[in-house]
Amino acid sequence: MTRDDIQGRAGALAEIVKSRFLTPAGLLARHFPPGDRTLFDNFDDLAPFFLYLGEEAFLVDQIARVARRGETTASLLAHEGRIESRHLDEWVGGLYAVWRTTRAPVVKGVLDEALAFVRRHLLTGDGRLPAAVRLADGRRAPYWEPWSAGLLEVCAEMREDVPDLFDRARDALRGWVRHAYFAAHGLFPYRIFESPVRDALQRRVFARRRSHSYEGEPPRCPPWSPGGWRRRAEWAVRNGWYSFLMKSNSTPAFTLLTFFEADGDRTWAGALDAWIAAAMSRFVEEGTVFQEWYPAGGVRRQPSEVSAFILCDVLCDAAAVRPAAAARRPAVKRILDAQWAARNADGLIPYHARPPLAHLDSQVDWSVTMRRYAERSGEVVYRDRARELMTAALAAHDSPDGYRTYSGPGAPGTIDPKYNALALKGLINLMTLEQPLYPGLHGLFKDR
Repeated sequence: MTRDDIQGRAGALAEIVKSRFLTPAGLLARHFPPGDRTLFDNFDDLAPFFLYLGEEAFLVDQIARVARRGETTASLLAHEGRIESRHLDEWVGGLYAVWRTTRAPVVKGVLDEALAFVRRHLLTGDGRLPAAVRLADGRRAPYWEPWSAGLLEVCAEMREDVPDLFDRARDALRGWVRHAYFAAHGLFPYRIFESPVRDALQRRVFARRRSHSYEGEPPRCPPWSPGGWRRRAEWAVRNGWYSFLMKSNSTPAFTLLTFFEADGDRTWAGALDAWIAAAMSRFVEEGTVFQEWYPAGGVRRQPSEVSAFILCDVLCDAAAVRPAAAARRPAVKRILDAQWAARNADGLIPYHARPPLAHLDSQVDWSVTMRRYAERSGEVVYRDRARELMTAALAAHDSPDGYRTYSGPGAPGTIDPKYNALALKGLINLMTLEQPLYPGLHGLFKDR
């Protein structure tokens, strides 16, 4: 495809988002066909790319609609009466990107409301960042999750305009890197309870349990309901004393890098160096990257192409700032080559081996990762792979209503507005492939 072809596709996709992916109220929709749920809890997955394409007026109009309807951070982002801290960075980061570009007063007003929510409920100045807040009574969750580090990173990015939140974010991150888990293992845990008793139970009793601990709080079912006590007990013994790579470790690793760039504090550099060494020894084995690592027994589980690309991204970004990280380049190359060799017959990197489905967002992410490595290493073949992969993905996932989420035998025809927004990232990657990524375009292509 020529550059004009790519720009034409990007423009056409932006028009689909603006015309078809809207709720009945005219707001960005999270699902297609659209319902009432909006996309604003994933706003930073769209805003930077629309800004790059010159769609400032559309974004400002969307935020003005939010203001006119009287929507707030709570009304837009709440789920079952609570807001997870890990969902705030997309909303706040997207708003800040639009305001920084446009300086529109209506955007500033909505952004200020979001920042006031963060100050009042999450980064309150006590050195903590709880995992969630319950809206009915303002009760903060009695545990923290490093997945929430995206909010801390956004505070660092806003430091010139919002210095007080940067100070509060630094206090929270210092607490995380000083915790016994990070000190012992060089990685971030999935979840840490503030209660010393709960913390000790996690470390000494539940640490050997395999657990996908996404649930933020005990089930809402009454104890006397059928299975109520059992479901509550299952939640209570879930293991948070383990490390999950994608988001729960990669996001705080990026945050450490951002903080080091922001204030030069050697605390962040030392923590990042420790994290890289631990991640390579605990998550990686002969080019395979695992999603989970359990300190009890040193067990690795769940090989994952998603974890593979994000680890490579952290290493490439770190090498741009920390020269010592460049020593990991051979390991990154092995990971990239292993994923390239495992592609499906259509040339796409599989999301599931059986059936061999490919996910649109994974192709976008891997295309950007290949480009990152090409620039850091000087090996042009990886830039060629970035172009080849994204071109194949666009062809395999295309449809009249936008890009399908999956491709491959028996793939569902799901079209997701979020992943279409992120497809813009892939198209802009192709448009700018001959330009340097570091430092000017790096922020545009960071994982969100």
